[in-house]
Amino acid sequence: MRALVHAYRTYQARAAAYFKDGVREIAADNFKFLRFASIATLLLLVFLLLLAPAVIHGWKPSVFHLVFLPVMIVFCAIAWMGHRRGMLRHALPMCIAFEIVLYAFMIFLDTAAEPDSPSTFMQLVCIALPALFIMPDFITYGLLTAAEVVYLVCVITLKEPGIAQYDIFEMITGFLFALCVSHLTMNYRLSAHEMRMKYEIMSKRDTLSNLYNKRAFVEKARAYLESVNPHCTCSLAFLDLDDFKALNDTLGHPAGDEVLIDMGHLLSELFRPTDIIGRFGGDEFLVLVEGMADIDLLRHRFDAVRTRLREACEKQLGYEIGCSVGIVYLNNEPADFDELVGQADAQLYTAKREGKSRTRIAHYVPAGVEAVDTNVRQSPNGDEADRTHGSSIM
Repeated sequence: MRALVHAYRTYQARAAAYFKDGVREIAADNFKFLRFASIATLLLLVFLLLLAPAVIHGWKPSVFHLVFLPVMIVFCAIAWMGHRRGMLRHALPMCIAFEIVLYAFMIFLDTAAEPDSPSTFMQLVCIALPALFIMPDFITYGLLTAAEVVYLVCVITLKEPGIAQYDIFEMITGFLFALCVSHLTMNYRLSAHEMRMKYEIMSKRDTLSNLYNKRAFVEKARAYLESVNPHCTCSLAFLDLDDFKALNDTLGHPAGDEVLIDMGHLLSELFRPTDIIGRFGGDEFLVLVEGMADIDLLRHRFDAVRTRLREACEKQLGYEIGCSVGIVYLNNEPADFDELVGQADAQLYTAKREGKSRTRIAHYVPAGVEAVDTNVRQSPNGDEADRTHGSSIM
């Protein structure tokens, strides 16, 4: 029993992650399935309306058949137009409406339209629909259960006991099959989604630091700037480990890898989940701090990175390593990503030239405009000495 409870909780957690992470993917798939289901239902309905009189002597379409046809035409049109116009947010309610309509017509066609005949379509639809659309279990199984209950009432009310008993047995069998098929289908979807997410993460993450790789960082940073332009309030920091090659030459590449791992941990710990952090390559890192343009706070934060890194390396490797930082900040103004990176890189270059293990900060300016230096000169040990005014090197 405990194993069953654990399996159920695990399944629910996987499903919750799927519906959270795959919102657009699920909506697009549901629209695709809705378009297929509505067209397939319409074609089958037309085909069976033409076939039934030839196979069943004296058969005539009921009013339910005649109403069902235009309803499916409307659903086909909506599904096609909605898919082309990108109405993804309406995918779930449209799929629910389709299921309700299809269940209702199947119930009436198998009971009120043919009270003297065994049911034909209801259980086929009950098995197919729960596995077709991607919806939370409470919606999928709620609709299925409600449809089966209404169907049961109609069978008992409208059919002779001799026929009803077979329909009831078929209903129980169909319901159980529907649960099994739906669960297996959802498990397959969860596994496929988890595999895609795994490879997506692997393609976007640096293996050593577990930060975004260069390509993923650039994509995320560009997307962020596009979403807030022309009113950007953020800071971009370019970090470079000082004398990293000397560390590799002295202690070996495994020690260098350990430093990169520590740097990844430190940056992830000291910055928010909303900030975009990446390893740009080699011993270079980039941090896009969203919504922050406070010079003192930025300097304090990156001084903490440098201090914590030096302490960690001394403790683990017995080797002191520094970190130079170049920062460019914006406050409610437009920005170009490439220009932003270039100016942060220029500040980093200046920090390296002035003696390394220090932080340089400048306000972002459009290309070709002279920038105002907001830096505090630092002594060789990284302590602040005096504030200067003038032009920072860009």
